[in-house]
Amino acid sequence: ACRTVAYATGPVAVYEWGPAVAPAVVLVHGWEHRASFWRAWVQPLVAAGYRVVALDGPAHGASGGKQATLVDYGGAVQAVVDTVGEVRAIVAHSFGGASVAGLPVRLAGAVPLPRLVLLSAPVGPRAVAGRFADFLSLSADFVEQFAQQVELATGRPVDSFAVAVTGPTMGAKKVLVLHDEEDEIIPFAEGQQIAAAWPGAVLHATRGLGHNRILRDAGVVQSAVAFIAD
Repeated sequence: ACRTVAYATGPVAVYEWGPAVAPAVVLVHGWEHRASFWRAWVQPLVAAGYRVVALDGPAHGASGGKQATLVDYGGAVQAVVDTVGEVRAIVAHSFGGASVAGLPVRLAGAVPLPRLVLLSAPVGPRAVAGRFADFLSLSADFVEQFAQQVELATGRPVDSFAVAVTGPTMGAKKVLVLHDEEDEIIPFAEGQQIAAAWPGAVLHATRGLGHNRILRDAGVVQSAVAFIAD
């Protein structure tokens, strides 16, 4: 089934599989992806007794919007989560993970999120901006300018959006960090940092899957579904 949820950036496209009464697993894609990138996850989650809810982020897929900031992205996820009822888990990849944990997204009524799965997530916006600056050989003060822009736009210091800083405040009971040792986009060390900074988080390292193939790997899906059901 497909529906839309109203949000400031425009309608957010939401796709659902499985029984409407089952607890939901919300899937949040990364930059330049869309809900369909989760296709390997749908059947195993439905078979495990969950309702699967996936969305196209702002300015992605069938959702409205011209651009997607981390704040808009997290806000759109929050708007969807608010319509879902019981949520068993949020599974988020890359930029999606940064927005879910950096905002952070919370369940209604301060209910703790039972399970959170982060795949290939960056440790925070400052690190991402630094890599971008290196890649394009930008001036040394680019990252500071970026930090000032974020604070101006959001009223929050850039480091307050770091997964390792704000994530632990979202009240997730159990956290699984999945990261490939050979991730070519977000260094494996960032997955290690997130797991180290988040009390009780478990780091599951993979090898040879890189930044995106981790989403399609049957072994990864199986271990994540087992973690969600545990």
